[in-house]
Amino acid sequence: MLSQTLISITNRIRRFSLGSLKAIFDTEHELKVKDLFKRNILVDLSSIIRLGGEKEDALFFLNMVLKYLWDKNLTHGAYNFSGIKHITIVEDTQYFAPKDLTRQNKLTTYLEDIALLQRGTGECLISIATRPDISEEILANCGVLVCFKTHMQKEFLSKLLNLNEENEYYLSIVEDGQCIVRVNSIKRPFLLSVPFIDREWLETSEINRNNKKVLENLENFSESNLKGKNKKYLQKFQRLTEKCASFMNKIKLKLVNFMKIFRKKYKNKEWNFGSNSILNENTINNEDISEKDEIRSSSHNNDDDFNKLKKFIKELYEKQQNSK
Repeated sequence: MLSQTLISITNRIRRFSLGSLKAIFDTEHELKVKDLFKRNILVDLSSIIRLGGEKEDALFFLNMVLKYLWDKNLTHGAYNFSGIKHITIVEDTQYFAPKDLTRQNKLTTYLEDIALLQRGTGECLISIATRPDISEEILANCGVLVCFKTHMQKEFLSKLLNLNEENEYYLSIVEDGQCIVRVNSIKRPFLLSVPFIDREWLETSEINRNNKKVLENLENFSESNLKGKNKKYLQKFQRLTEKCASFMNKIKLKLVNFMKIFRKKYKNKEWNFGSNSILNENTINNEDISEKDEIRSSSHNNDDDFNKLKKFIKELYEKQQNSK
């Protein structure tokens, strides 16, 4: 039973390491997920579809990113709440959190869980949809509702906006740049107008160029941070490595010399180390005794070096703990 479960999991994960989705998960840029929430980023999930993926692949990738966001907010919790700390904007929410998705799977998505449970952690979720056919969990926990011109489902939108039935037609006559807003702190909805801002459209080459620049800056920042903040620790570690290498070389030389002398002295002799065999003291001459004393003195020096190394490692560890 366990082997079949492992095989099925392997088959499900295999599609993310082969084929068109390999370009997403098998990349040369080592970008940590936790760094995504420290910067202003834009994730284009439509690129997964262009690479040959399906809707389930885009949902998987979105929930994977939101899972890390969920864990980050849970780790911080609602302790010392001081307002909005992070904003997540999801476009085409009806595509990722449709209305009947919970009834089909009997499980909520991370998008719904963030809207329901993580408002007190400083997380702000903005959901954009062309139609109100999105999860009821998101609509029920919506503190600000903005509605633009529409001709569909006006009755349902009027209930969400707290509009009277005789004012329902307002949803079809609002002009460009105007919207109807409902805020929990105000009893009645109101009309909001914003000026038109002309802008130039982004090109794919510009997006790729900016992404490349950001990744290069991130790598340079990591290297400079490593060279600056941890430079002294690296130097200490390098000295420790050199001492360890020197200590091991001394032991190696002593062993090699001892084996050479041993083979030279007892090359033509046969030794029988039985259970009752005892070495004759007469077989040890004066040269053997002097070599034995030399080995003992060298081992004593090696013990002193080892104790010094052990003391140095302990001091280095205490300094690192105190710096934390």
